[in-house]
Amino acid sequence: MVLPDADGTKVHHIRVAAEPDAEQKEIYEKLGINPKPIERKVFTIKKEHL
Repeated sequence: MVLPDADGTKVHHIRVAAEPDAEQKEIYEKLGINPKPIERKVFTIKKEHL
């Protein structure tokens, strides 16, 4: 997601992975894969730097 702030001077970039459902979690566990490989990350950038 990319969201400007209220006064328009900064832009917030938010990266969020979806939650796997029960069936997907089971498959990930059987394959030995992390079901949530991307942690939530938030970046705030001043608009003038874009």
